Amino acid sequence: MDIQQFLDSFHTLPKIGFLDPLTGIPNRYFLDSYLNEAYSGKEKTFIDAIYLIDLDYFKEINDLFGYVVGDQILCQVANRLNELANSEGGIAIRLGGDEFVILIDKITNDRVLAKKILNCINEVFVVDTIQHFLNASIGYIANPKGMFLSSSLIKKIEFSLQFAKKSGGNQSIGFHYKVQNKPHINIRDNDFQIHQINLSEFYLDFQAQFNHQNTLKGFEAFLRWDHPRMGKLSAIDFLYLIYDHDYIPVFGDFVLHETFKTLDNLSYNNQLNHVSLAINMSPIYFQQDRCSELLENYFKKKPIQSPKLMIEFSANELPKNLLKFSSIMSKFAVMGIEFSLEEIASSEIPLNELLTLPIHQLKVDAQILEKRNSITTIKSILSIANVLNIPVIVKNLETKEQYNLFLELGIFLFQGNLFGPPTSLKSISTSTEFNYL
Repeated sequence: MDIQQFLDSFHTLPKIGFLDPLTGIPNRYFLDSYLNEAYSGKEKTFIDAIYLIDLDYFKEINDLFGYVVGDQILCQVANRLNELANSEGGIAIRLGGDEFVILIDKITNDRVLAKKILNCINEVFVVDTIQHFLNASIGYIANPKGMFLSSSLIKKIEFSLQFAKKSGGNQSIGFHYKVQNKPHINIRDNDFQIHQINLSEFYLDFQAQFNHQNTLKGFEAFLRWDHPRMGKLSAIDFLYLIYDHDYIPVFGDFVLHETFKTLDNLSYNNQLNHVSLAINMSPIYFQQDRCSELLENYFKKKPIQSPKLMIEFSANELPKNLLKFSSIMSKFAVMGIEFSLEEIASSEIPLNELLTLPIHQLKVDAQILEKRNSITTIKSILSIANVLNIPVIVKNLETKEQYNLFLELGIFLFQGNLFGPPTSLKSISTSTEFNYL
């Protein structure tokens, strides 16, 4: 069954329940019905392309102008996407909120279509003579030979979308293409299963963090894969494995074990045993008993003089109900673990709820400077940090111009390739000079 066949059957059915009441285009229930039909059908359902679309800055429009204006803009977005999808022989669906999906039965050029989607979102929206501007983040997967529609395929697209948003938004990321000239796993050739992965091929690299006086303040750990055929891969290239919830505990355990070894090794280095070591952790894994057990066991016997462990979370990945999550964080904060939070400006969780968490640091991406109203957003984050009496650190710092601008704004902690790329613990431990500027 292809999209057109399902659409034909859809047109003969009552529309109640299948159409989004706000925009009039098919809704999530329609998509679920299509997927259920695809999974349960006697014949496998193949599709050429799926585009998952999330609007950038829509939350800000809702906050500033109200939901009435926001709803009108969503209707305009839906009309544009639906018209574009129909012209390509596909269909546009509203998943809910500001998320949409486009299904394409026959694709000619997936990158060109991704650009068309971005362009139709970038065009000005007018409500009551007031102009509004939006960007979009798009994750997609395409194969002109067709792909079997499955839940694992959907997960890969969700990863691509998440990476597009974390990379600054207003862009499309195709799962099977190279990203930023880095080697990327092509799912058509290398759809790895976890039992095929040898964890001994994985390791951690570390990137230094400095203050404005060029004093080394800490490191962040980055997971790497020394692939037997493809060489050294950064997490960008295999993160879809980690974001599959079945595999999160495997990688979570591995990163914690390697982190504990690193903390122990650094505790013997008088030059480094006073700094912090940051790891990025999935909130899903953090709430599991296995994570708590590993952390508790380590902190019962850790060296007295050792680097402080900093666990970083993305505010976009936190559970909507923070009560349980906050209690777990508080338990480990008492043990000495600190917590860093990033992407608070784009989180759907109300700010007053986020601020109830035991947070020790806020983190911003240097690419925020490329967004509209970036200075206002940065100042807002700094205001929050001042109220909480915690520092703000900038990641992905690339240029001296970025560095100087953040200094002017009042941020004094930095991390990025301007100071040096992630490297091995051995390189760090044997270094005697950490002044990169």
